[in-house]
Amino acid sequence: MGIVFLFFHAYRSRNLVRDLWKYYLAFFLILFSVTHYHPQWFLWVSPFIVIELVANKWRNLLLDLTILGCYIFIILTFDNSLSVGMYSVLNQNLNKFPGIDKILSSKIDLFLLKSTVRSVFAATSIFLIIDILKSKTRGNIR
Repeated sequence: MGIVFLFFHAYRSRNLVRDLWKYYLAFFLILFSVTHYHPQWFLWVSPFIVIELVANKWRNLLLDLTILGCYIFIILTFDNSLSVGMYSVLNQNLNKFPGIDKILSSKIDLFLLKSTVRSVFAATSIFLIIDILKSKTRGNIR
């Protein structure tokens, strides 16, 4: 539903070429908000977040940092091979590291925490999308 709304918004836009980066950013944030994505996929949205920060003169820094924080949490709890496991070539003892997700799961309900972080990510993404699409003048790259 969000992507269909985004397509209709782009269809009615008078400055589609100038605002194309906004639609790419919105598309990726919608996609990542409703799917169980692999953390490396988030690299696709990173250039558009940087463009958004520069174009809006760091106005949405808190929102972008919240999205980044959620992303880092998801990476650290996704799989051991994506965090410390990447450095096991340098130190073989890292293969024995249980992983941050296993350490956290012994203290709290990790599934609930992951769901909460993904919900925060989705809500922040929706707020950021509405903010960048509602203004005709803000966020223009000159």
